[in-house]
Amino acid sequence: MGNKFLPALESTRGLASLFVVCYHWHIAEFFTKNSYLSVDLFFVISGYIIAKLYINKITTLDTFREFILLRLGRIWPLHIFYVLCFLTYYLFLNRSLESSKIVSLAATASLLHSTNNITGWYNFPSWSVSAEWISY
Repeated sequence: MGNKFLPALESTRGLASLFVVCYHWHIAEFFTKNSYLSVDLFFVISGYIIAKLYINKITTLDTFREFILLRLGRIWPLHIFYVLCFLTYYLFLNRSLESSKIVSLAATASLLHSTNNITGWYNFPSWSVSAEWISY
């Protein structure tokens, strides 16, 4: 199949992500009322593209390890940046961290918060990053 760029899929994936952003920012609500469903479309297309690119490349434990590290390096830095920004903001408001919130924060930082309905007390949409990581 090769590593060809797939304009139709990439364009559809781009539109899906745009609809999700519009949904979260409450932009054009009459048009994007159910666009949260675009997350599923985005994941399906992304999964297909990743599978297509890596199906013949992950043949050993070393190539699997390389794949996982590349994917983690792509999604975790920005995720943890926002976790730390929120934590700073939360503490700036002079709120204390009870033990349940520390567990939630740890689950969120480790990208495992979608596994146990620990969606975080700060950023519900970040479950999708956790689901992406777990799906690898």
